[in-house]
Amino acid sequence: MKKKMRVLASIFALSMAMSTLAACGDSSSKDAGTTGGTGDASAKDTITALLPPVSGNFQDTFAQIQKDFTAEYPNLTLKIEPASWEDMTQKLDTQVNAGSPPDIAFIGSDGISKYVQQEMLMDITDTATKEMVADYDQVPLEYMKNGDGLYGFPAYMEVHALGGNREYLEKAGIDWKKVQKEGWTFDEFREAIKKGVVSEGGKTSRYGFVFATAGVASKDYLNILIKNAGMPSAFTKDLKYAYTNKNYLEVLKDIRSMIDDARCQKSLAL
Repeated sequence: MKKKMRVLASIFALSMAMSTLAACGDSSSKDAGTTGGTGDASAKDTITALLPPVSGNFQDTFAQIQKDFTAEYPNLTLKIEPASWEDMTQKLDTQVNAGSPPDIAFIGSDGISKYVQQEMLMDITDTATKEMVADYDQVPLEYMKNGDGLYGFPAYMEVHALGGNREYLEKAGIDWKKVQKEGWTFDEFREAIKKGVVSEGGKTSRYGFVFATAGVASKDYLNILIKNAGMPSAFTKDLKYAYTNKNYLEVLKDIRSMIDDARCQKSLAL
C-alpha cells in the first residue's frame, strides 16, 4: 500500500508541474493571480490523462481511480480519457498538435525523444523524490530517460517472443531443445513449420505458424522478426534509419514466401 501511494504521489507531482507549465504558456486561460508561476497549491484544478487498456479490465477501473484520487486531493479533479491501442498514438498526436495535450499520457519509451523534441514532455528529475525513483528497477527506468532527463515512470516491461506448442513440435519431429540452444535460420524455421501444416480435403485445418493479426498485434510479429534479423530499433546507434537495411527487405520476402506456400495464414500479409 505504501508503494502504491508513492506512485500516486508521483503522478500527482508530475501532473501539477505540467499544468503549471501550461498555465505559464497560456495566460489567457488563467486569471492574473496565477501568471507568476507560484499558484496556490490548494486551488481547484483538473488533471487530464490519456490511457490505453494496459490490462483486460484496466479501463473499467477509471471511475474508481478518479473517485479515489479526488478523495485524496479534494481540490483536484482527475479526468481519464480512454483510448484503444490502435488509436492511442493518433489521439495523443492530435491533442499535442492542437496545443491541448493531456497532463499524463501512456507512451512507449521510443516515443520520448519525439515529444521531448516538440517540448511537450517535462523532465521530472528534480520533481520526483528519491523514494519514487527507488520504487523502480534501474533497467526499465533507463528507458524513460533522454540524455540526462527523466520523462516518466515505466508501467511495465515485457519480452515479446514466438512460442511453440511442445506437443505439435515433437509430433513433427522438431528438436526444439536444439533450437533453444543453437537457434535456427529462417530456412530451417520455414522447413519446420511446413511439418506442422495439416490439410484435409484440399483445405488447411492447421498452419505451421500463426499469429494474432487483428488491431495493434498485427505489427508485433513483424517487430519480433526484424529484431531477430539484426534490427533491434528503428534507428541505429548512429541515428540512421535502420529499416533501409537489406535485411529488412529479406524479412518481408521471407514472410511473403511463408504465405505463398501456405505455411501460415494469409492475414500475415503486410
